[in-house]
Amino acid sequence: MPTIRISIIATVFAFFAMLSSAAYSGPNEFHRHINNQHLPMMKKELSLTDDQVARIKKIYEDAASADKDMHADFEHLKDQFISTQPDSSNYDVLAEKLAKKAASRIEAGVRQMADARKKVFAVLTSDQQKMFMQKKAEMMTMPAPMYESRSPHARTIRGPR
Repeated sequence: MPTIRISIIATVFAFFAMLSSAAYSGPNEFHRHINNQHLPMMKKELSLTDDQVARIKKIYEDAASADKDMHADFEHLKDQFISTQPDSSNYDVLAEKLAKKAASRIEAGVRQMADARKKVFAVLTSDQQKMFMQKKAEMMTMPAPMYESRSPHARTIRGPR
């Protein structure tokens, strides 16, 4: 049982380290990035119509709204855990709750991302879908500048998967 507690606490701290190292600045950061950078690029590269852009933007806005609710709930529990002394009787219980919440938040985020991608893909014509997948494949072989500012142990080039 102590090993499980230690691994849960280590997982929680690793999760927080990951969030801070990625310069996470809020629940809508991913969606802001998509709308401000990715969507205009998609419009140009895939020759999206104004109607398609509006529909895709709505998909991302809906996803951002759901993410905001998840974020608030998680932050409340995180604040509660951080403000609790390690020798408190409910410290381990809070650590376990936070670890489970972090895991479920990641799981929900992946599902949400997959759902949004599926909805966006459905908005595209078959030719645009082919072009989208071709562009994704090209992007997977490009250098990822976001990794260059991280630790020397991080990957600097994203290879094919």
